[in-house]
Amino acid sequence: MESGELAVRYLVGIVSLWLFLGTTYYVKKGGSDGNSGTDLGNAWLTVNHDLEPGDTVLVYDDGGALTDPWTFHSGSDGAYGNPIVYMAGPGEDPYFSLDLTTHAINGNGKDHWVIQDIDAHTVDMFFNGNVAQYLDVTIQQCSVYNAGNHPVVQFGQEVLRGTFRYNWIDRADTAGKSGVEAGNGDIFTFWANADSILIEYNHLTRCNHQPVNLYTNPDYFIIRHNEGPYSHTLIGGINERGRMGLIEFNFGHHPGSYLNDGVFTQAMGLFPSASNVLIIRGETLRDDTVNTSNTQEGLVNLLVEDENQDSLEAWVSGVRMSYCTIDGTNDASYNKDIVNIVNQSYAKSHANNKNDNNAFFNNIFINPSNNHYVFRDRDEQETDNNWFNNQYRNNLLHKANSNATMWSIENGPGGATYTVSTMESTFPTLCSGNKDTLAGLADPANYDFTPDTASWAAGNARYLTTATEGDVSSSVMQVADAKWFCDGWGMIQGDSIYFNGTARGIVNVNYSTNMLTISAVATWSTNEQIWYFKDGIVWDDVGAVQLTEESEEPPLPVPPKRWAPIRW
Repeated sequence: MESGELAVRYLVGIVSLWLFLGTTYYVKKGGSDGNSGTDLGNAWLTVNHDLEPGDTVLVYDDGGALTDPWTFHSGSDGAYGNPIVYMAGPGEDPYFSLDLTTHAINGNGKDHWVIQDIDAHTVDMFFNGNVAQYLDVTIQQCSVYNAGNHPVVQFGQEVLRGTFRYNWIDRADTAGKSGVEAGNGDIFTFWANADSILIEYNHLTRCNHQPVNLYTNPDYFIIRHNEGPYSHTLIGGINERGRMGLIEFNFGHHPGSYLNDGVFTQAMGLFPSASNVLIIRGETLRDDTVNTSNTQEGLVNLLVEDENQDSLEAWVSGVRMSYCTIDGTNDASYNKDIVNIVNQSYAKSHANNKNDNNAFFNNIFINPSNNHYVFRDRDEQETDNNWFNNQYRNNLLHKANSNATMWSIENGPGGATYTVSTMESTFPTLCSGNKDTLAGLADPANYDFTPDTASWAAGNARYLTTATEGDVSSSVMQVADAKWFCDGWGMIQGDSIYFNGTARGIVNVNYSTNMLTISAVATWSTNEQIWYFKDGIVWDDVGAVQLTEESEEPPLPVPPKRWAPIRW
């Protein structure tokens, strides 16, 4: 069975739980809003009607595009477990075709709804949610071509639980367009507080800005298994009080997936609490010199930039990056580091400004530009002597030119540039087990960094943490560092770990106390090594591709039905 077919059946299964819980209504191009809407012969023209929790609106294309925009009616709120569902009728393929001055769907502040399999071509904005707070909203299985300068999906007010999955969004102005970016706007934009945002299994292409932009206050967000060919920064604007974030396995993680242009992520904002965490895991990126305006950028930007908030302390803290493969070979003339940890807060007198408590384990980072570095730790404060406390362990690092300096530490203790050996000898408690080599990787010249069995990367990953208390049989484990793991935060299944010959799922993480609650009772010893476990294997190879990986690739977004799929 094809992965796309699996995706369709999965989503149909989800929606079938909601069908028949309320009234079914019909919308089609040739309908009228004066009709009852209760059968296809009396279909509405739009959804601008009062609806009840559990109602379903089936949309028919009736041989043509939808040319009348929708506004969710003021009386149309769903309920928890009983949303209002707007979806294509059986066998139908409805799509909006408007102009670049018109929004296709206006949310009007309504809660508990699902939009599924409703598409759009050349509209100003597919979904506009600039009115009031939104609660429990889902957009899935939609295809959008939009070359405008506005976001494709925009929320101007707070979103409390939003799910966006299996969508195919292309910022090109016409279907099948080849080449790089088209639209200058974001794809998903959250202007205000966001709590529990899940963005997964989407195809997000040709975006000349951030496909995902979390401008303000994301409490919990998970962004995983998305593809972003020919797009700029995957994520931008994690501002002010970013708390818990998981970014994993975007762009694919198998050989041949290195066709993703641009900067990977900018985590811009304040992480002012020791209990906050940003997990970056399993990412692959090849940079093709997109966005050359800022020579201080890295392929991974962890950036504090609070020039208008001089009274605030500014931290970049709690970042855990593992099993990523990032190649900067094509960036040689544009001066980017690979990982750029920058504190450029203008609150220079604040005693607590610092970049610390970040960790980078088991990654492959290759070929930053000649004058830049694999890691740049940069603190732009005038007075700050207590900020460097970042760990770097078991990474494969390589620069093709003769300048083998991998680290640049600026304005902090030991400020200098370092090779792998000098870094490890200068900071032995923070930096160990790293290697400068390309030997044993399948075909680096063609962006295939799969390790072979003789490669240093094969079997040389490091466990992520250890148990601090042992010789017990329990379902609660205290570890040295719980920030490597996520319990799903109520949105997805939690991570799995491996220890003492046993695999267990994680059902709860307490980051303040470093306590893991696991799925079943197990036994372990003090200082037991705790490994990441996924797809039935222990992840013991460095980089995003594991030699023993045997599981199927997760289902990808289903291409649009009307237009030929874009090959990337």
